[in-house]
Amino acid sequence: MLTLATAPARARPDEPPRLGLDSYAARCLGILQQETTELRRRAAIAHRDRKEVLLGAINIRRLAGGLLEAGDRAEENGSVAVLSGYRLFRGRQMLDETLYALLPNGAEGAESAKIQTAREALHQFNSKTSTLMDGTWPPPEVSADSIDATLTFCLQPLAVTIGLLEGASVAIHWIPHGLRSSLELAVLKQRLPEAPIGSDTRAELGAIAEFLYRGEAFAELRPRVETYARLLIELLDLADAIAEAKWLDEALRAALQTRMHTAVLLFRDQATRQPGRQALRELAALGPLIRRITTLSVEDGIDLKQLRAALGALVAAGDTAENKGRISQASAQRLGVILQRMVAFRELGDPSRPGELHVVRRKLHEAYRSSERALVARLQELASQPGSLSDPALGSLVADHKQHLENLKWIDMLGPWVAQIRLIQPSAATRFAGRIRTYIQWLGEPSRRPAAILAMDRFQRQLALFHPLPHEDQLREGGAIVATGGLSRELTETIDQVRKRWAQAWSAGDTASQAAARMHLLYRLTKAIAETQEMIALGDAAGILNRWAAWELNPSTLAGVTTDLPNRLKLATAAAVEGDDLGLEHQLDSIERDVGLAKLIGRLGTSLSGPLGKLPAGAVSIIGQSVGAPTAQAWLFDDRRRLADLCRYAMELQYAQVTGRRELADGIHRFVNELAEDLVETVHEHHRRWAPP
Repeated sequence: MLTLATAPARARPDEPPRLGLDSYAARCLGILQQETTELRRRAAIAHRDRKEVLLGAINIRRLAGGLLEAGDRAEENGSVAVLSGYRLFRGRQMLDETLYALLPNGAEGAESAKIQTAREALHQFNSKTSTLMDGTWPPPEVSADSIDATLTFCLQPLAVTIGLLEGASVAIHWIPHGLRSSLELAVLKQRLPEAPIGSDTRAELGAIAEFLYRGEAFAELRPRVETYARLLIELLDLADAIAEAKWLDEALRAALQTRMHTAVLLFRDQATRQPGRQALRELAALGPLIRRITTLSVEDGIDLKQLRAALGALVAAGDTAENKGRISQASAQRLGVILQRMVAFRELGDPSRPGELHVVRRKLHEAYRSSERALVARLQELASQPGSLSDPALGSLVADHKQHLENLKWIDMLGPWVAQIRLIQPSAATRFAGRIRTYIQWLGEPSRRPAAILAMDRFQRQLALFHPLPHEDQLREGGAIVATGGLSRELTETIDQVRKRWAQAWSAGDTASQAAARMHLLYRLTKAIAETQEMIALGDAAGILNRWAAWELNPSTLAGVTTDLPNRLKLATAAAVEGDDLGLEHQLDSIERDVGLAKLIGRLGTSLSGPLGKLPAGAVSIIGQSVGAPTAQAWLFDDRRRLADLCRYAMELQYAQVTGRRELADGIHRFVNELAEDLVETVHEHHRRWAPP
């Protein structure tokens, strides 16, 4: 029987620092308690109708305070409770103002049926909430489910009151995602009928695939369905690789096909699902190995017998009693890397072809060939014995093989590198080419090789970062006006000037120039500009995220990112244009601490502004976000806890900064930014799996 389990929630990047007694949640709780005391005083001397309204205001605060207190007590496990409490805290005055419509206005005549119904519903809210809060709620520990159930129980009558008084229905503020057919399942459905596998294996895979097709309709099962489908696709990849490998002997081919069928049987049975998954993963690692040997099999000078023996040894090693049928993933990975290097070497071309440094090329080519022959002779040992690299001689062979290939790759970089330098600073190209030729010649000299590799690796990394810089094309077109404070043209002129000096420095042999340090600062600046464009484009509209039930940020906390960050980018741009490297670095250090949150706000705001814009604001919104539990069809349902963590600790960060607790603020800052970066990746993955909401 094939069954599916829901995927576990993702872990947070790290645990947040402990907040202590003086938290933002505790501060909000103190304000609520003070207001409650004053409201109780006023309610004690008020007549009936006015007292009911004041009791409504009191109970909103008691409910908010209970959530804040319970969440604060639960420390890092209390973020959902804190966020729910803070939402009522932020919205309490809007709710008060709506309820004040029920206060007697002194006019004579009967009240309308709408007002009477609103009063009755408010009374129900007060009765339910008072009974709850006068009892043992909140309990020592509160879960998201219990919070949802409690808020729905208490706030449903209040939703009726607010809806009647506002003249709007209360909508649930969880956003459902759209459905998108799984690419993996589509591929599996297309490939399975024609896959080169036995009829019994095809029948078993067909039964599994059919079950996955049905499971795709359930949001909570979708991640597991896609994981399973990918495993089966990788198995079909292996089947294709085996069919194309004419060099396989029949015994090894049959052994692989038997393993495939056994793994499928194990996987289909719920009782053996886990060992079946493991067996499928192990088999999947063999597909790339077989394809690489197939590629090499048509090359002259390849010892195909040794490669076939190595693959056979890897498979046979799993058949021992000690390994219990398991193929060593470490051995498969090592063998795969070596085979990939062998393929990459043959893609470099003929060493005898005319061109620069052909003498050096031929010498390095011969050194590589010698190292490959020595290593291939011991591949069988490497494949069959997971601990074989503990042998210094074998470990040295593997390292030499890698180094000789890298040496050859450096030669092929000369032409492209010189072309890039010529684009940047034509006058530097000739001297630069001479420098790189010297480094390449040093590769054949053991005493000079480390210095040559260090220099060329440094240039390669710098070139990848500096030419072009992130967002450079948009800056040249006059983009990023807000982020640069209108200095886009001046910034690109600065980039051109510094990059030319960087190229000149390399032509002079200065591998760690001041110009390189400045270019790295400009790289950090343009990267920050690129990463914040989505948020900057939203502007004040980013506040619409506070209509989403999974999100809640203090407006001043949000403004600290959406308003303050662009201002810091303007200061950083001005410092870059003026040549103030210390000022630029200071601004960048500050900006980079918040860029993760900015990216997340931009991504979420862009994704959700459409559906959130259709939802009401004000008191109706506060209630709509607080009643009704999310379903598995809700956008980012599995990440509710992490989103709550992010919002809660972003507000705690601001409070720690205001109260002068720098060490605590630094710890929270790291946690928030790391979590935000992780959530950005989650949103990207969610877009891949689900259609936009």
